[in-house]
Amino acid sequence: MYDFIKSPIKIGDIKLKNRIIFAPTTMGLKFDDYKKRIEGIAKGGVALIIIGDVPVDDKIKALSLFSDEGFERYKQLCSVAHENDCKIAAQLHVSDTDFSVIMPYMNDIKSGKITREDLRPIINDATSRLITNMTIDEINITVQNFGKAAKLAVKAGFDMIQVHGDRMCGSFSSSVFNKRTDIYGQTPENRARFAVECVKAVREAVPNTPIDYKLAVRQEHPHYGNAGVVTDELTVFVPLLEKAGVDSFHVTLANHSKLEDTIPMKKHDYFGAEGCFLKYCDEVKKYTNKPICGVGGLTTPEFIENQLKDERIQLAAMSRQLLADANWVNKVISDDTDKIKTIFWLSKQRPLNLYVFEQNNLAITSHVRIAQIIKSNLEEYGINVNIKTYRTSTGLKKMRNGNFDMALINVFNNYDDILEPLVSCSYSKNSPNRKFFSDNFTNWCDKDLEDLFAQTHKEQDPLTEALLANDIYNIIAYQMPIVPLIYSFNKFVAVSSVKGTQSTPFGGMSFINAYMEPEDD
Repeated sequence: MYDFIKSPIKIGDIKLKNRIIFAPTTMGLKFDDYKKRIEGIAKGGVALIIIGDVPVDDKIKALSLFSDEGFERYKQLCSVAHENDCKIAAQLHVSDTDFSVIMPYMNDIKSGKITREDLRPIINDATSRLITNMTIDEINITVQNFGKAAKLAVKAGFDMIQVHGDRMCGSFSSSVFNKRTDIYGQTPENRARFAVECVKAVREAVPNTPIDYKLAVRQEHPHYGNAGVVTDELTVFVPLLEKAGVDSFHVTLANHSKLEDTIPMKKHDYFGAEGCFLKYCDEVKKYTNKPICGVGGLTTPEFIENQLKDERIQLAAMSRQLLADANWVNKVISDDTDKIKTIFWLSKQRPLNLYVFEQNNLAITSHVRIAQIIKSNLEEYGINVNIKTYRTSTGLKKMRNGNFDMALINVFNNYDDILEPLVSCSYSKNSPNRKFFSDNFTNWCDKDLEDLFAQTHKEQDPLTEALLANDIYNIIAYQMPIVPLIYSFNKFVAVSSVKGTQSTPFGGMSFINAYMEPEDD
């Protein structure tokens, strides 16, 4: 089964072992946590990982290929990919956002008075001015930087370069933003010039490295996206980009619009179906024989296999599904698709089962109420939920068989009694440490977390143990095998001059950063 997903493909001079790509994704994690995620996805069997938003300048040192810190960052990411037989690509981009127009509104954004979407018209107007007013010298420097960054990326270990066609390249391409009257504006050929020159600079810098181009397609009637090109202009853009050196196209909806359009939920009025952006691949295919990668809520093996079989696309890129289950590819290859953890996108195909445990106390009342609130909230997004109430012994037995999607349980601020058994690698049915909730039902464990648990059992100093516990909570809060829905705590600070106390992710109070504020004389 799934012969097309499993089949290798060549892009330029490199061979991808299958047809699944991890799409460039901003995760908001610290680097060490981000690297672990990338490593997990590489181990999970994908053929290619695209590292998103790699800048072609040195404005942000930690992310720049031109700095020692940034170069080392990317070198480590390339290493963890290659160690797991996975290719890796750098998505080169240059920002087209004028951040100075956002700064006056930062306090209002932080306070929640306005959102970034409220600022979208102002941001877009600033983008148009930036693109329209760039000097020829500034354009030339930016183009040259693409070549320089590409050479550094290959030196760091990247196997492929993706030129981001939905940042500055996309805004130059767009008649919405580009109001220039020189050789970079007005006609489709002129608006394509900047992107074409960036691709040429990469090709000249790394002649043997494959180039993928993220091709942003703007839609009218109804209008979605502001950067990129409309379908009628693809007949100009695609051949010019291919001639410049593009080896494959990564096709998606153009950006600079609402986030819920470019990353749509199931309830989206227009992009609510799996493969919602593949129709743009159909248009691009008319003008090229190069491999085309499709995106847009791709999740189910059957659907993806059929798109590949019908030659609608040659590659499939996923983000949310691979974050939900990094082993998606391995499970498909081993025909264990029934074990794939699905994202909520699929929930209309079957309801999610939410377990609630009955107990002879008042707590069950709040548990059922919380479950009803969760059900109501998820149903707003088209996600059907069945609330199933069990006696504790029966519910635990079903959980041990893996027959559940979500479960509401009490987790106290006591990692060794309750929290550790739920997420520890070492807790099994035969473990001598079994307690009430004595199995790891999350199907998740982390070696660093395991080491921290072991240290807390040996530690005698209360302060050191508290610091270790704080690290435990941070790991769980970042990776979220358990999601804290509601908690309460009692403050035992009777002196108002004690400051810096913090609530912990799973209830309780942390005094790690507490201090005494000097009292006025």
